[in-house]
Amino acid sequence: MNFDALVPYWKQIDVFSRGLKDVQKYLLDLDVNNPNCIRNLQYKKAAKYTNYLGRTIRTLTAAAFKKPHTVENVIIDIDSIVFDIFANVLKYGKCVVIVGKDTVQVRHTADMTEYKKDKYGKLKHAEFGETEYILEGGVALYRECENEPFAELLNYNGQRLDYLPVFLIELGDTPPLWALCDLNQGHYQNSADYEDLLRKLTPTPYVTVPNSHWRDEMYPDGIIEFGSGAVIPVPEGGTAGILQGTPNQMHKEAMLAKEEAMLAIGARMLARRQTGNKETATSARIQADNANEDVMAIVDVIEPKIIEIYTAWQDINLASLHEFRIVLNREFSLESIDTELLNTQIKLLANSVIGVTDIRENLREKGVLNRTDEEIDAEIQKRAEALLGDV
Repeated sequence: MNFDALVPYWKQIDVFSRGLKDVQKYLLDLDVNNPNCIRNLQYKKAAKYTNYLGRTIRTLTAAAFKKPHTVENVIIDIDSIVFDIFANVLKYGKCVVIVGKDTVQVRHTADMTEYKKDKYGKLKHAEFGETEYILEGGVALYRECENEPFAELLNYNGQRLDYLPVFLIELGDTPPLWALCDLNQGHYQNSADYEDLLRKLTPTPYVTVPNSHWRDEMYPDGIIEFGSGAVIPVPEGGTAGILQGTPNQMHKEAMLAKEEAMLAIGARMLARRQTGNKETATSARIQADNANEDVMAIVDVIEPKIIEIYTAWQDINLASLHEFRIVLNREFSLESIDTELLNTQIKLLANSVIGVTDIRENLREKGVLNRTDEEIDAEIQKRAEALLGDV
C-alpha cells in the first residue's frame, strides 16, 4: 500500500498554508499546458490572498500547547517530538515516526513509499525509498539499500526486536483542515475575479462626433485629455459622457460566504477577535469548542502512540525499561475576558491607580495579547512619530 492518492492533497495544503508566492507558483504549474497560463498568472497576481489556513494551523497548534503536558521520568525532549507529530497530523492527518539509536525521527507520511499493517494495525513492512523495514517470523529486519542483505534490529542488550520501531500515526485519510484549504483556494479565485471586475468597471469617459473630418481636425494625434483643467470641445450633434458598468457584488458575496464557512471550521478562533462585537461570548466559545474537536481527536490519537514510541526508545537505548508517565494537555478553550474587570481597570488607569502593564498582564493571561511591552511601546512610539510628521 502507499499514499500516492493523498499526495496531491498534502501538496495543496502545504502550498496554501505557506503564502502568496507559493500559491502563485503552484497554480502556474497546474496551468503549464494551458496556452493562457501567463494570462491566468497575471490575472491571479491582482488577487488578495488571505492565509486563513496558515493562521488556523498556528492558532490550533498554539491552543494545543498553551498548557504544558504532564511528563514524568522521561529523559528525552518529548515535548518537541509531540509538537512535530501534532503539526504533521494537523496538516496531513498522518505522520510516521522512526525510533533508532539515540534518535526519534518524525517524518512526513509521503516519505514512506510502501507499507503493510498486521491485523492489529501495527506496521509489519515499511519502505522509505531504498531503506526498508520488515517484520519476518517475529524478527525485525532492516536494510538501507535493496542490493544489501537484511540485518536484524536489536535492542540495547543485543536481543532481537519483535516489532518494527516505525510507527504510523493516523487520524484518517482526510486531513482535518482539508475543507478549509479548499475554501481558501476558492476564496483566492473569487478575489481574483473581484479585483478583475473592479478594473473593468472603472468609469470610462467617451466623446462622439458627427464625422471623422471634424475629429481629425480637432484631435490630429487621436488623444483626448481628460481631468482637471482640460477642455473637451464637442461639435453640434456630438456628445460626451462617462460609461459606468452596473455594480455586481456576486464575487464579493462569494468571498464573504467562504469566509463564514472557514470561520465555522476553525478560523473563527482567530477571526472572532475582529468580529467580536457581532457575536455573544457564548457563541464565540461554541465556535472555539467546535474547532477544538479536531484538536482533541488528534491528541487522543497521539497520546497512546507517544507512549509506544518512548517505550521503543527505552528498549533500543537503555539497558532496562523504567516506569514513566506522559499525559498530553486537553484544555484548549481560550479563556473569555471579564469585560467588567477590564472596564474597571481602564477607569483605574485613567485615575492613575494602576498602570498599563497591569491591563496588559490581564490580556496576556486570557491569551489575547502575545507581544511584549517593549514591542507594543515601540509601535506606539512609531505611530506617534508618524502623526507628528504629518502635522
